[in-house]
Amino acid sequence: MPRMVGRWVLASWLVLGMAATALAQADEEDVGDGETQVAEPPTDERARAYFVLGRTAYDAGDYAEAIEQFGRAYELSQRADLLYNLYQAHHRAGNLEEAVDYLERYLEQGSPDDLQRGTLTERLSNLRGQVEQERERREREAAEAEQRRQEELARTRADAQSHSMRNAGIAVLSIGAAAGVMFGILAGLALKEDGELEDLCSPVCTGDQISRLRAYNRGADVSMALAGIGIATGLVLVLLARDDDEVAETARARVSPTFGARGAGLGVEGRF
Repeated sequence: MPRMVGRWVLASWLVLGMAATALAQADEEDVGDGETQVAEPPTDERARAYFVLGRTAYDAGDYAEAIEQFGRAYELSQRADLLYNLYQAHHRAGNLEEAVDYLERYLEQGSPDDLQRGTLTERLSNLRGQVEQERERREREAAEAEQRRQEELARTRADAQSHSMRNAGIAVLSIGAAAGVMFGILAGLALKEDGELEDLCSPVCTGDQISRLRAYNRGADVSMALAGIGIATGLVLVLLARDDDEVAETARARVSPTFGARGAGLGVEGRF
């Protein structure tokens, strides 16, 4: 803490000194319209003040402020040693790519001795490896995020398709059920007509007498066929639309309508 305070004091003295120099020169520099032009402090003094402020911020752990102040000092002085300070501040701040950039520039423009150059070259190699690992990590995370997005999109589409298929299955089942009801009605009428004909003309009836019975039987057969096809198709659609993946993998069903000379039927077999 005393060291930090001392550097802040030093920076303050430098700034005050620059201000005093500017005020001392104010009376000697006149502008044509009578106004006084205040001269800026020498570049090296301003750069030194920014450097001290940057070093103080660096020691305090405020690396963003240190980067800003070191950058101002470098813009003014173009001293290569400040590239090393910028490398250190960016490294501490976790800006690895910027740290690599400033360390490369320092090794190109600065004058480290052979021992320091070897150490910094090895450090630069390690930093490049870290930057590459970080880049690969970001790319991997981006790829994983894209994969999750695609999977979620696929699930959404599958859910929508399953919902549509389930609704279609229910609709077809309803049609099959309605056809089954119609079969029941027509079968009942056929039985009633058959009973009446047995009392009227059995055992031999003319074609005109049995025409109504034949119509009822044909209608019943068609209704039974429609009921079988509708129920079979509806069941298949509903089964295919089930959300349970485990059940979907293990469920096996086969629905087979059967037809005969005097009627139709429906057979269902499978395992669940």
